[in-house]
Amino acid sequence: MIDLISRHYNGNIVLNPALDKVNLEAAKRRLPPKLCDILEKSNGIKEAGTESGAWIVYPYDMIVEETEFYNDNYFLGGTIFAANGAGEPYYMDSEGYVYKFEVVDNVEVVVANSIEEFFG
Repeated sequence: MIDLISRHYNGNIVLNPALDKVNLEAAKRRLPPKLCDILEKSNGIKEAGTESGAWIVYPYDMIVEETEFYNDNYFLGGTIFAANGAGEPYYMDSEGYVYKFEVVDNVEVVVANSIEEFFG
């Protein structure tokens, strides 16, 4: 999966140390397996060469925090793992579909049938 993300960003990614074992076990109970696979190798991925170092995939703590916020306040039924530059979060539902939540319009839009397609 990280290779796919790297190709999508022309190699311009920054990896973090892997999520520690205790939090990885907690993640496996809370998050979709595909996100856990990423966190097992890198606890979040940033875009290299950008001034802000934008997150491509949030680290575990941000995933939990953002997911709780959007599920509690907007009743989204998925796991937030990133956002676009306009602050619109991307999330994955239990079936693996990836959505963008357009906050201003309160609209959920399917953007990919899988996280692989999203980064493909």
